[in-house]
Amino acid sequence: MESGLLLREKEMVKEKRIPLILLAKGNIPKDFPKDKILEYYNLKIKLEKGEEINKSEFENLNEEIKRWNRNESNDSSYFMLLNIAEKINSTGKYLAEIAFEEFCYPDIEEAILSLTLRGYKFIIVIPMDYLNGLSQETYNKIEELKTKLNVEIVIAWPYSLNLLLDFIREHLYTFMGR
Repeated sequence: MESGLLLREKEMVKEKRIPLILLAKGNIPKDFPKDKILEYYNLKIKLEKGEEINKSEFENLNEEIKRWNRNESNDSSYFMLLNIAEKINSTGKYLAEIAFEEFCYPDIEEAILSLTLRGYKFIIVIPMDYLNGLSQETYNKIEELKTKLNVEIVIAWPYSLNLLLDFIREHLYTFMGR
């Protein structure tokens, strides 16, 4: 009987690329109507306080935000994440997908489903928020999907303090001459 690690390595060799999901928080696009943002947050606060709200109105606003057309001017973070995924994919070793915790599509469920429908049974989720990782809600969704889809999902967090320090030091060096 082969160990789980050996089976996972055989799967990766067969697939040739290691599947990754770059998970970001997500932003409301800068050009989304301000009155609708206010309405969204008013409904969200009431919902969190347990007050009665029109849930379909809240869900419709949430969906409208997520489906809003993105461009580099209204959501530069979205395109930065796409660029990072493209660079990772260009190595040929990884298959990097993107996902968002809120305000954007694809969400974590869509990204995981996309990879499992292509036959992947092992996925690495990399939270792009180096300090906070991911929300409890997203963590719970991942745990639910692991069981439901019979897939192994590793969340690559927390980050090593030494890696973060090296990153910050190297990043500072790029600005030292300014």
